[in-house]
Amino acid sequence: MQGVCEIAFGVLLIAWLWDLGPVSETSTSKILLVGACLAVAFVAQHARLFIHEFGHLCAAKVVGLIPQKIQIGTGLRFFSAVRPSGLLWEWRLLPTAGIVLARRERARFLRMRHTVFILGGPLADFSVLGAAYQVITRHFGGLSDALFHGRIMCLTGALLGYMAVSAIANLIPQRIWIGGRKYWSDGYWLLRLLTASGSGIAQFEIDPLSTEALRELRTEREAKAEKSAFKSEPTQAEDGRAAFEKARVRLASPLRPKKP
Repeated sequence: MQGVCEIAFGVLLIAWLWDLGPVSETSTSKILLVGACLAVAFVAQHARLFIHEFGHLCAAKVVGLIPQKIQIGTGLRFFSAVRPSGLLWEWRLLPTAGIVLARRERARFLRMRHTVFILGGPLADFSVLGAAYQVITRHFGGLSDALFHGRIMCLTGALLGYMAVSAIANLIPQRIWIGGRKYWSDGYWLLRLLTASGSGIAQFEIDPLSTEALRELRTEREAKAEKSAFKSEPTQAEDGRAAFEKARVRLASPLRPKKP
């Protein structure tokens, strides 16, 4: 359903941008301008995901959770880096969803800490929307006036509207596909946190903080560590070759008389 809505949004946006140009505009210039607007929209969607997941990340650090992984987008991975703290950053091609994985070290105030962590993403979304609304109304008087003020403002308004719809939909309890795996939305975890008993909170494992995903992440890191350790250790054959080369150099060097 999410994919169908995104395709419909893209088709409507292209049609709207195509009709906004002047009558004298040629088809070639329209194609170039609409293509440029779509490229900007693609980058803006990545920025929207980054803002949301960065909100979760900051909230996790504030409440003492230990971030393990932040992933922006799905599909083909084109950037990956591990911070000195052990946090894995991944950036993927399709700006459809994101995730933050974290773990806890202490069990105090779990309900409050997990609630703040989950609210970090939506609060980041609505903070950006509120700031954008203030800027638009100050310069154009209202959203309706801004939407028909050229292609750039049309694109800006459409992206902000999509961001608002996505932020609201994320607060509805539902499952979301992220990288071939189903995760629960922020709304589901908020509902579960608010309705769980004390004993349920004590055993709480949160899943954009998926236990299974964290286990797979640890396994992947251990495999990489073993592989790098194996590469760094010289094999017996390499030791033999090094010894042979050292002996050959020693025999080939001219003999020097010892000093008395």
